[in-house]
This record gives sequence, C-alpha cells and structure tokens, in this order.
Amino acid sequence: MAFTKNYRTPAQLTAYARAAFRLHVESFEIAGLLPLEASPTLNYSVNVGKSVLPAAASFRSWNTESEVGELGGGQTAEGKLPPISIRIPVDEHQQLSMMGLEDAIGGAFEKRAQRTAQAVGSRLVLAGVEALVHGRVTIQEREMNVVIDFGRKAAQSSVAPTLWNATGADPVADLDGMRAVMGKGISSVIMSRAILSLLQTNEEIIKLVTQRGSDLPSRVSEEDVRSVLRDWGYGEVRVNEQTIVNRAGVEQTLFPADRIVLLSGSQFGSTLTGVTAEAWAPENGISRAEAAGLFSGATHTHDPEGYNVLVSAIALPVVQSPDNTATLKVA
Repeated sequence: MAFTKNYRTPAQLTAYARAAFRLHVESFEIAGLLPLEASPTLNYSVNVGKSVLPAAASFRSWNTESEVGELGGGQTAEGKLPPISIRIPVDEHQQLSMMGLEDAIGGAFEKRAQRTAQAVGSRLVLAGVEALVHGRVTIQEREMNVVIDFGRKAAQSSVAPTLWNATGADPVADLDGMRAVMGKGISSVIMSRAILSLLQTNEEIIKLVTQRGSDLPSRVSEEDVRSVLRDWGYGEVRVNEQTIVNRAGVEQTLFPADRIVLLSGSQFGSTLTGVTAEAWAPENGISRAEAAGLFSGATHTHDPEGYNVLVSAIALPVVQSPDNTATLKVA
C-alpha cells in the first residue's frame, strides 16, 4: 500500500497518532496496571502463575562465579499479537470545500489520525479491563474468533454466596474467602460507586464500624467503609467511575458495575504495541529505532477522488501475573 506525502507525510501523521493514543490510553486507570510498552516482536510470552517480577538474586562467596538467571519459569503461554486498524476518509466534498487551504486540509488529516488512534486506544483499554477482570481477552470481530487465556486459576473468578444487595450478605467473609483462594495479600480492591453504596448500607459492615450489634444507623460513610476494609487487610478501595465508548458506539462503565476486582501488587503486565508492516517500510520515513508502536498514513484514492487516513497497530494487553488478580460478582 503506497502512502501519500501530500499535505502530511506518514511520519508526521504517525507522530500525531502516537501522541493522541498515549494521552487517551493513559487517561484510564487500567494504564497504570498494564502500562504501554513498545515491543520489537510480534509475539507475547507469559509465565503462567508467575510474578511479573523476577526471582530474587542470590549472594555468592568471594571469588566464585555469578549465578545464571532466567527470564521466567514454569508453564509458558505464548501467542501472536493481533493486528488492529481503522481509517477515516477525507472525501471529495471535504477537499473541495477547503480548496487552496493547505493548512486546513493538513489539519483534517491530523484530526483523523488522532481520532482513529483514540479508537484503537479504546479497544485496547477495553481488552485490558477484560484481561484483569476475567483473566482472558475474547476477540470476536473482523473474521477473528479467538480467546486469549492468560491462565488464571478458575477459582479466582467467583460469585459471592449471598449477593451484597441481598439481606444476610457478609462482604468481609466473602473477601476473606477470595483472599484465601489467592493465597496472598490484597493491595487494593476496584469497585463501582454502586457497590461502595451497598457496603455503606450493609449490616455487617455497619456493625464493624459502630462496634455494636444493635441500634444501628441505616448507613455509614464512605471513609468508614474504606477504614474497615483497610483494617481487615484489603488495602486501598479504588472506586472507578470512568466510562468508555465501546465498539457499538455506546458509552459504558470501564469496569463492570456488578463485580469487584482484587489486586495483589501494583503492576500485572503490559499493553504491548509491536511493529507494523507499514512502519517497517523505509519509504514511509519511520526509523527502525522508532518502528514499534502505532503507524498512521494517508492513501490517495481516485474513484472518487479523496484520501483515507489510516491508523494501524499490532497490539495486545498481556497479563503476566494473572494469579495476582481475582474478581468476585457481588451484585
């Protein structure tokens, strides 16, 4: 595919696309948990059940050789990063309406590169949330039908015995049970505002807050709930109210409103962006050192006369320590 250098070159559009992509993705909480990482390959590799961090090194005695380390161990899951691309036209009428206004047409190219880069970013954010919540990413679109499973233990996707909007629910007991399944400490719990409200009116939580079993208030404060969960070893309560536009063009909550996500640690993998074929082509002006990441360029069409501004990527959120995450349906 030949990319035009009219109005904006591929290198210029790629710079606009990458800046918009990073700014968009990093506006969501998921970016701190699965940060963006440029990858020089088209593959991913996950050590199932292992930490994202390496094993600690060993001391050695004087005058002995260094130990031989390793990148990982145990069962390995591997696969290829999938492609994703989208284009927006600068059509015949739009060109004619801006005739003679070179900067205006160039600005239209830039805007389309930015918008399509944001669309790619939104899909990767949605995939990253799915990976953390369910331990897998499902792709059923554009003739692709695949489930990328990161190998999280099945018991770490569960349902509370009594949902928290029902009488008799005991949230702390449910959290204790999931912590026992995970077998490690919990650093934070992600939940919706609606679930936090359920905890504020839950009888067992209110008893823990007031330290009595009768004459209870109907509701306790948000800080009371946070304090109780901290005292019981559940770290930070992270109420996420962010929304994102999905593939159907509908705005939805970033994290499911009926589930909580339990996290052990602070980083669980990365969102990999590989090298596209377009970025590798020397005529497009992207240096080999900067080839990994999004690519954007415009193609010239003649029937009808116009341009298509393309953004393309090879990318996937990859959870490298899936057993440090768990989800519990509570509503």
